[in-house]
Amino acid sequence: MFSANLKNISHMFKKTSELEAISAFFKECIDGIYKIEDYEAKRKVELVNGIFGILQTYSLKDEKDAFFESHLKYIDFQLTLRGSERFLVGDIKDFEIKTPYDEKKDFIEYKPNLKVSRIVSKELDLNVFLPYDVHAGGIYHEDNNIVKVVVKAPKELIKLKF
Repeated sequence: MFSANLKNISHMFKKTSELEAISAFFKECIDGIYKIEDYEAKRKVELVNGIFGILQTYSLKDEKDAFFESHLKYIDFQLTLRGSERFLVGDIKDFEIKTPYDEKKDFIEYKPNLKVSRIVSKELDLNVFLPYDVHAGGIYHEDNNIVKVVVKAPKELIKLKF
């Protein structure tokens, strides 16, 4: 799991053409190319090489209603555009599977666990979840609604070099 303000890490997106495509898409979202109706409809935007974005807006929930998941095929890049939300994040080895892997949706659902870290994501914060990161988003922080974009990139395309 990696979390930082996008402005502080923009240089990291110049390393590959795939990361540059993600960065360009984030810029379009920040610049308002997409309308709120696109976010309400959870519009899917195809990028390059199997990478795609999902525009989202939704109401936040209480921590007791958290939905824990992880992904095997994709790395999640979640950029907060408006509002703020909390994420609960933990290591996959600390969780018990609730619903086995769904290949079509690329997710595993987990039973809640107390061994989690809490992360607050505010405007222009980017959170990157790797296949071993169990995460639950959409948790109430200060706002009732969130506007964000989730980019899903096949894990073999993303080489993390910090």
